[in-house]
Amino acid sequence: MGSDGVGCERWRGEMMGRWMGLLGRVGRVGRSRWLWAVVLVGPAVAGGSWALQAMTARAIGGWTASTYGVLPDVLVLRLVSPPAVRGQQVVYRPGLGDRVAEPQKPGDPVWLSRWGQTVGALVGRDRALLYELDRYDGPAATADFLDELTAYRLVPTAEGPGPLTLWPEGGDRPEDPAGAAAEPPESLGRSGEASAEGKSNSNPNSNSGPDPDSDSDSGSAPAPPGPPLAIRAVYRKSMPTDSARIGPWSFAWPVEHRIYLKLGEPLQPGQTYRLRYPTATEGEETQAEITFRYDPRRDRSEAVRVSQLGFRPDDPLKVGYLSEWAGSGGGLSFPTDLSFWVKDRDHVRHWNGKIQLAKGADQAEDPYRNYTGTPVYRMDFSGLDRPGRYRLCVETVGCSFEFEIGDRVWETAFGTAMQGFLHQRSGIALGPPQTPWRRPRPFHPEDGVQVYQSTARLMDVDMGLGKTSAFEALVAGKTDEVLPDAWGGYFDAGDWDRRIQHLDAAHLLMELVELFPDWASQTVLAIPEAQGSPLPDLVDEVLWGVDLFRRLQKPDGGVGGGIESAEHPRHGEASWQESQMVLAYGPDPWSSYGYGAAAARVARLLEPYDRELAATYRTSALGAIAWAEGEWQRAKGQFDHHGVRDRRNLAALLAYQLTGEESWHDIFKETTVFANKDAPTYEWQSHDQRLAAFLYAQLPRDRADETLQKQARAALLREADTALAQGQRTAFGWTKRHPYDPVGWGMGLGAPRAEALLRAHALTGDVNYLTGAIAAAQFSLGANPNNTTYTTGLGWRSPRNPLAIDWRILGRGVPPGITVYGPLDTQKMPQDWATDLLAQATFPPPKTWPVAEAFFDVYFIPAINEYTLHETIAPSAYTWGYLAGRAAMVPKGPEPPDGFERAIPPAADGPEPGGPP
Repeated sequence: MGSDGVGCERWRGEMMGRWMGLLGRVGRVGRSRWLWAVVLVGPAVAGGSWALQAMTARAIGGWTASTYGVLPDVLVLRLVSPPAVRGQQVVYRPGLGDRVAEPQKPGDPVWLSRWGQTVGALVGRDRALLYELDRYDGPAATADFLDELTAYRLVPTAEGPGPLTLWPEGGDRPEDPAGAAAEPPESLGRSGEASAEGKSNSNPNSNSGPDPDSDSDSGSAPAPPGPPLAIRAVYRKSMPTDSARIGPWSFAWPVEHRIYLKLGEPLQPGQTYRLRYPTATEGEETQAEITFRYDPRRDRSEAVRVSQLGFRPDDPLKVGYLSEWAGSGGGLSFPTDLSFWVKDRDHVRHWNGKIQLAKGADQAEDPYRNYTGTPVYRMDFSGLDRPGRYRLCVETVGCSFEFEIGDRVWETAFGTAMQGFLHQRSGIALGPPQTPWRRPRPFHPEDGVQVYQSTARLMDVDMGLGKTSAFEALVAGKTDEVLPDAWGGYFDAGDWDRRIQHLDAAHLLMELVELFPDWASQTVLAIPEAQGSPLPDLVDEVLWGVDLFRRLQKPDGGVGGGIESAEHPRHGEASWQESQMVLAYGPDPWSSYGYGAAAARVARLLEPYDRELAATYRTSALGAIAWAEGEWQRAKGQFDHHGVRDRRNLAALLAYQLTGEESWHDIFKETTVFANKDAPTYEWQSHDQRLAAFLYAQLPRDRADETLQKQARAALLREADTALAQGQRTAFGWTKRHPYDPVGWGMGLGAPRAEALLRAHALTGDVNYLTGAIAAAQFSLGANPNNTTYTTGLGWRSPRNPLAIDWRILGRGVPPGITVYGPLDTQKMPQDWATDLLAQATFPPPKTWPVAEAFFDVYFIPAINEYTLHETIAPSAYTWGYLAGRAAMVPKGPEPPDGFERAIPPAADGPEPGGPP
């Protein structure tokens, strides 16, 4: 699936037609009679002693309730329905009343009905397994009753908060940002005032000392009950938390509601309150209650946003954000004189400052518009370099998730992304000791899988550069030739294809090895090759992706574009159960240039470690490029697509680097765009020579054309300057590869778009580029309106429902390392069938949501929750790997550029140590 070239356009059109049949057909699910346990997640932190926000939630009709503060007079009630029960594969035993609906066209599910009721889909060539439909027994998504002002009652009470159950199903995952499972906190009670003994200032501008607000937890008796607080207005935003397929084209929706109560007077810190709120069961409105203690000095608030990974001590930028979009209530503004502080697990403050407005709700963030829909405030604590675990807290609002300042935070993120490579491998069984996530071996010839050679070329079809249906062309071009070595590589995303575009990921990993050879040689990955291989683990991972195409190479040197099934996967079938025909693309110049370029680079990397294998790749690379060059010359411009020209340019450059032969250099000089001193590295539908520019800029001067090298370098720095300026315009610091790129699919915000900035930093050492890259990485790591990292297994809250078919069918959760596309711009990248489907469980309508918040963790929405190796996983790994592998900054560089001003005043004007913020 994914978005290789224009290959997904046909699929998107087909899916739109199919899914439009869904609209209006999803009935209301019967409401549950369950009485759910009292559960609530407070701001717990792995192994720490944070005092927890103790609340009592009695969930009627399946709802689980909790609260958090946004402003003293705005309280948020969070209602979460129970999860769906996902279907499983079971042995199919035919019974009376069974009826099999034969597929009408390739790829259609084999639906089984029993006595007229669809029960699931039959799986595999022998149809021996039944993949059951999902089940959802929770409350329906319809929630108009939650908008009634008179249905809420908030009363101060002398009661203490109720019992606390940690980590309920469907709550935030109890994972340490470093990847370890959370331990129970030391105490569920308040920790009282912490001692500052043994603590030292990590920066002269910081304010280290005991939390002066901890007196609120000194054990004083609660205030007496008072009259109800006036509730002036009720606002709401609702979003699905998953999808349950309860019929062939019918869905039910687990959902989360956030109800914003605008109060007539502020809540009082330390006071306990009882909130009555509406719910419904069996179609009848009822009332439930939750008791909570309001303490914004300690409680976690969803309005406070910071990287859930954290920072390296010498990172030149450390920043968090404050914002809240209240759905039907619009954006919320905060007083601009609010103080913030950073405190450790002992409630010792290490930094104080004032919030600063980063971007108003009506200020554009790119050439199009504003993406947040609400004012966003920045909190800069860049000078804090003392290792530890911290939370960012805002006066009268609350605190963030815990984050770390430590030497290996970027290694943690990089290692997680590299697990995404492992979990996308085809042709290998997964399991211990490399990963606890078990999966049978898919698409291997020893298991009876046959891959047929097709005459269809990837460059001619819609999964490559053309417009013809790839599936139709592959099947029409099928031959009787079976390819015994056509296995390996990486799955694309929600499909089983392995295409030549995936070699873009290999280039990014090889770039890390070339930039940081010592770091790369010491980096240990959890891969099967780690034991006994003379190669660095990163190089072994590169070989896994490249070697598939070497084995597909024909004796004359030509290389095909990869392997594809005859259609998208059938519903209910995992990769190792594929029942459709599997075919390989025929050789074409575009694919051969692409493979030849990657293989030439591999040959150079292998030289210090394995000269024999390096020679094998050298011969293979030059053979592929020579074959493609011959086809290019014979075609005389018949396939003069800019994609082929760019691949030819890159292949010639890497062949020149490998051999030193000037003939290849001449082809590079003839095809480079940098003969024009003003040429950009990328221009839509014209060229993309970013990688070639970076490689040429690094050539030894005596091997490069001086003018071309200078102009390639200048183009790279212009691109980086544009990205830097773009990041400084956005509220959360994210940037794009090009200011006019829309947000979504392969250009989404799930992965950081920092390659241009990091390459400029590699060329110049300018800390401004490094600062911009770190800023760009924050959004994908949780400093965003959803407080979600967009890579599975990373941070406190990450996607649970990516479009990862194998893991959905296995039903064991999703493995780490999958970076999803992330929020979708429904205006610039309309997906009407998807947004219409989401509208059944989303309020306000999904097309009205701010783009930066329009992330819905729903399995069936590929534009948001799909991913690819080369568009999301590899760019994440590259960014985090660069930030891990770079040399320590001693001393720190100059101040960050405009847009990231220090929020801490000089020490002489700052607050007294230990005093209020």
